Amino acid sequence: MSRFAIDEPAAESAAEPAAESAVESGWRRSRGAEIRLLAFVDPMMGLAWEMQPVYRRPEEQYPDLVIQPVMSVLVPDVYRLVDPLDLAVSKAQALKQYNRRLARIYLDEVPIAGMPMRMDGLRLFDEEHTSSRPLALAVKAVELANPELAASFLYRLRYALVVETRPVLAKAELVRVLRLVGADEDGVCEAISDGRAQAALHADLELGRRFGVQGLPAHVVLGPGSAAGSAWVAGRVQAARTAPASGGAGEPMQAAAVPGVAPFETFAQAIATLSGIAPEPARPTPQAVGKLVARRRLVCSVEIMAAFGLSDEEEARRLVAPLVEDGVVRVFEAAGRFFVELVD
Repeated sequence: MSRFAIDEPAAESAAEPAAESAVESGWRRSRGAEIRLLAFVDPMMGLAWEMQPVYRRPEEQYPDLVIQPVMSVLVPDVYRLVDPLDLAVSKAQALKQYNRRLARIYLDEVPIAGMPMRMDGLRLFDEEHTSSRPLALAVKAVELANPELAASFLYRLRYALVVETRPVLAKAELVRVLRLVGADEDGVCEAISDGRAQAALHADLELGRRFGVQGLPAHVVLGPGSAAGSAWVAGRVQAARTAPASGGAGEPMQAAAVPGVAPFETFAQAIATLSGIAPEPARPTPQAVGKLVARRRLVCSVEIMAAFGLSDEEEARRLVAPLVEDGVVRVFEAAGRFFVELVD
């Protein structure tokens, strides 16, 4: 039986809140050359899934770009969102109807980028699982135990929810995804039980408050050298809302806010304003696609198309074909698209 537990420690035994978030510690260690894109998201968000192709393009076109998810909690308590009339009947009825409405919301978001979703029998929330917080907590625990696997875990968690329609809030499902990516299950369990994951999540939530995040997803682009800490940078973000080219007193702008679901061009404009760096179009070759898959471990055809400016899915298939022949990747169909997975 798995030792994994998603339950947070009691308040009196929890670790003290982190003095700085993982994002801030990354700034501190940085040599100042990176462009950082902070993405404030909840793992359950369909909009965050639909943003994946948008992220792949700047990853390919800006060699020094680092995209850092910052965890938020979209649904602290699902009972605040259910229909009161359904709740008057029973909790089970209220949650059943809410899951149905949520499924329709997810499917309405598919046209944004075309990332596939399948919502047959969505059962995300039930009487035992009433908050999305455990998903964010699990991501922070993986960041602590296996930072090199955190991006893969987050992607697989989203895939399990929106493509496979699995009940990802259940402990058994979280364990399944942990094992799928090869995470240290004991290390993740320890990070949760000793309070470190809780403190890391608290730091991410506090970072969102400092940046004035009001809705999800939200983004902050940090220019090179913006390693002065979140309080200073947050001030520059507020300035960026009203002064797109200057941080005041003749200083170059160090950060820019990009709210909501934004296209690549919006991020490119922010990066150009902060750094003067122009995107370098990525050449679509099998080798380039192979590097993308090696970095991400699992990608959708829609992401490949966005990353390399392809006009249709067949072009992506042709680029992937040599990688399949060489046994580097495998391809499988899901929800009307194809996915490319790295072969270990």
